[in-house]
Amino acid sequence: MEAAGAVAAWVADLARGSGTTNALILGDMNSYRREDPIRAFSESGLVDLVEHISGLPQHSYVYRGAAGTLDYAFATKSLVNWVRLAEFWHINAGWPQRTALPQPWLRFSDHDPIVIDLDFSQSETSD
Repeated sequence: MEAAGAVAAWVADLARGSGTTNALILGDMNSYRREDPIRAFSESGLVDLVEHISGLPQHSYVYRGAAGTLDYAFATKSLVNWVRLAEFWHINAGWPQRTALPQPWLRFSDHDPIVIDLDFSQSETSD
């Protein structure tokens, strides 16, 4: 939980140093949705984009038949206004083990990537 709080503070400092309040943190957080590190990101004011835009339940990986989420995209509240899409692209996790992969597709990971679409062409003022 301390590490997540430190990362959230570091990203906020980076954004401020760049003259903006817009920041995005994404990747494998190695924690489930109800665990302390994910709660720390939310308590720091960051928004879970997949939950906010696409809703729950969601999964980003499958391990031994059990689906779960360890992957997240967190954004500052100011950046949420620009987000048009936030979802998992289910191209990896659900592929059965020891099954031939169709060509040219290759399973690159046991996690699915998160796709985030930002639209800065809106008439709103961005910082």
